[in-house]
Amino acid sequence: MAGLRHEAIGKAGRLMAALLGGYLFACAWAVFVAAVLPLPRPQAVLMATLTSFAAFLAIIILSFAFGSIGRWLMILSVMTLALAGSGLALSEVGA
Repeated sequence: MAGLRHEAIGKAGRLMAALLGGYLFACAWAVFVAAVLPLPRPQAVLMATLTSFAAFLAIIILSFAFGSIGRWLMILSVMTLALAGSGLALSEVGA
């Protein structure tokens, strides 16, 4: 019984990492790609938004494929913060 509870908590943690982490990563991805693309602002935002759906799907898949959930959360948070920080910095420079 305790093993089932532990397994359920692990799957719930992966689900939360997939949904919340994926959403935050997709937002950071959209900010970064919109700042980097050499297109007019509306087209860059549209392209960034469309590609963020693929990034969200990739994070969902990787959340369940990665071995250690703790290591995955560390990698995901570093990638998200790096993308968001550099995207915001680049959008401020370009504005």
